[in-house]
Amino acid sequence: MEAKRLWIALKLPEDQWDKKAASVKKMSQQLGNVGLIVKGPRDIFSDGVRVLESSEEFGLKRCGGQGDIMSGAVGVFYSWALQMEKENANALLKKFGPVCCAAYAASLLTRRCSRLAFEELGRSMLASDMLKKIPQVVNEMQGTLSKKKS
Repeated sequence: MEAKRLWIALKLPEDQWDKKAASVKKMSQQLGNVGLIVKGPRDIFSDGVRVLESSEEFGLKRCGGQGDIMSGAVGVFYSWALQMEKENANALLKKFGPVCCAAYAASLLTRRCSRLAFEELGRSMLASDMLKKIPQVVNEMQGTLSKKKS
């Protein structure tokens, strides 16, 4: 909903908004190639040059605070991505850039935490329950990355 309001505020044709990768990329470009995340059934990320999407499974309940978790994770992952970029350490980072990589990683973290909290607590889950899943999810994500490096 917020993305569509931004689309309209940018005076882009309302009938062309479709919540797809091309729209998100165009909106990022209109804003000067800023990093943009549009959450939905598929999270879409763009830096105005590249676009990534995440269709990672998530919990069946959205709750207040999930966006806060995701935005905090974006900050952490972006900082790490910038450091890795200086070290020329990652082919994916070179291909997709630090903004899209950080947004993608934050989406994975948030969606996995949501799924795990929902599996455990069902509809009674809260964002604070998701926070408790962060160590497990980060360890899983690091294991996935370690296996890819081998």
